[in-house]
Amino acid sequence: MKKLLIDQAGKHVVNVGANESAEIYILQIEHEEGLIDLTINLNGHHSQAQAYNCFVGHLQNRNLLDVKINHNALSTSANFSARGIMKDHSFGAFNGLITVKKNSQDTNSFLEHRTLMLSNEAEINPIPSLQINANQVRASHAATIHNIREEDLFVLKSRGIPQKEAETILIDSFMSEIVKELPVHWRKKVKETIR
Repeated sequence: MKKLLIDQAGKHVVNVGANESAEIYILQIEHEEGLIDLTINLNGHHSQAQAYNCFVGHLQNRNLLDVKINHNALSTSANFSARGIMKDHSFGAFNGLITVKKNSQDTNSFLEHRTLMLSNEAEINPIPSLQINANQVRASHAATIHNIREEDLFVLKSRGIPQKEAETILIDSFMSEIVKELPVHWRKKVKETIR
């Protein structure tokens, strides 16, 4: 299995051959500028990729991510999951594209981008898309933008939990799904950054 850890801006290409798999971890919490441009090429029969993106926009940083998942062979699969928070005056842009070539039947691909907004001055622009040229395909995408709901805060505060601690619980809960997938040495970094 191929493993790739990405925490710096730049162009990254992952080629996955027949009966191979790849795991890609993308961490966007410390850099202020720069685009991470990731291309995943599933080039062989039964090739598969799993990618995780954890991002935290803070201060005035810019989290920019372009992801292209190219299904170039029969019976390939990919799953891309991004989850993060935006606070302060940060800006984020995500462009995700799943492409299935004409002869790439029996493809299974999913791309999701989920954001929790913690500031009215922060901005996120997720654009997931599909380009399907085969007919035996399962491919989908999702993008959601959430705020902390007053109802959720009310429930926690009614149990005696102070406002700030209640917010932290809700943020940790939102981020836990992606943080648990990260390499151990990145988990602490993320937890420190979201506080």
